Amino acid sequence: MERFETTTRVQRGMIDVFWGGIALYMAGYTISMSQQVNYIICQIFQVIGLSVAVLSVMGLLRFKIANKYLQLVFTAYVCWLLMVVFRGIRTDYDSVKIMLFDAWFGVLPYFVPFLLLLPQKAYLYRRLFDLILVLGLVYILYDFLFLKDLMNPDGSNLRSQAIVEYFSRTLGVTCFFILLTYKYHSKKRLYLAVLVTLLLIFFALVRARRGTLFGAGLILLFSYFIYLSESNHKLSVILFSVFTALLLAAISVVLLDINKIGTFDLLLERGMEDTRTNVEICFINDMKFKDWLVGKGMNGEYFCPGIDQSDVTGYRDVIETDYLQHILKGGVVSLGLFLLIAIPAMLRGLFKSDNMLGKAAGVWIFYALISMYPASVNTFTLQYILVWVSIGVCYSNSFLKMSDELLIPLLKKTNK
Repeated sequence: MERFETTTRVQRGMIDVFWGGIALYMAGYTISMSQQVNYIICQIFQVIGLSVAVLSVMGLLRFKIANKYLQLVFTAYVCWLLMVVFRGIRTDYDSVKIMLFDAWFGVLPYFVPFLLLLPQKAYLYRRLFDLILVLGLVYILYDFLFLKDLMNPDGSNLRSQAIVEYFSRTLGVTCFFILLTYKYHSKKRLYLAVLVTLLLIFFALVRARRGTLFGAGLILLFSYFIYLSESNHKLSVILFSVFTALLLAAISVVLLDINKIGTFDLLLERGMEDTRTNVEICFINDMKFKDWLVGKGMNGEYFCPGIDQSDVTGYRDVIETDYLQHILKGGVVSLGLFLLIAIPAMLRGLFKSDNMLGKAAGVWIFYALISMYPASVNTFTLQYILVWVSIGVCYSNSFLKMSDELLIPLLKKTNK
């Protein structure tokens, strides 16, 4: 317990700089995806953020894993990822720029697993909570600045869809984790997380981002179950929940019936539209046995013409199903090693934790595994960073055995 609480002034400084650098990089990257801001300015912010984050994290990582199983599989996994990177690395100027500045599909996601080695300190988690809420505020600001694009009713406007997707998954979605760990936060912080969540769901409805809606619904359901399990007034909570659900259903029916301005027409139009099968068929047809086994390297591509409007070669280096993206780059070996780490961690967090943070970590891993079918999770975003932080939490027996009575005062403690 003392080790969990104690940090030196130098450690606190490095933790502050690390999370601050991450925030700067992600804020710069996200606004660049709007295509309405000077790329050079955005990339300057990304360079500064990445530089300070890398320099600070090198002094924080501890290359020692107590769990023998995790030590073995994790070592194999990071070695395999490095091989995937070296197999596809390109040294020309344009390729290097893409690798460093593309947070979703560049080189940086391959180094996120090393954050499993961050020290498990109360101060680290408190600052992580701060970062989640700071990015939530940035998300609200960006929503205000690009409201016209977010509300664009044109279903064929891919840029508008991309803004919704990048804003939510890079900035807003981790506020769900605040809801999962509500015990450790003040009411003001919870209100902010709820506001971000409501905005995220609203814009996902407007732009018919079904994967985002599904993930939000899943997290809210888990948050409800966690709250219900901790509540001393379970019957009242259940009755209020049933009443709220019925009221929301009635309001939804009325709104859809009187919808004159077409706010939710795109969602109704898309319905159960299948946007994955054709791409997946192209992927399957292009992959050989060796490709399935070891992948094609970091810049691996598959032949799928007619999907991207600006495509001139017919080859794509991204497939939106993240499980297949793992296989495209690193084969079933890469995917298998990841699952061998993530699934046991999830089960440990859900069923062996004596505190809310451990349970929330298990839920977050489960959410990531579910989201990997309709969305890209393996990216250099706080969403994916939080997956590996959660894995570290779930493999720590000493941490999982801590009670909330011990954790609450530490995680609510004012940073000085």
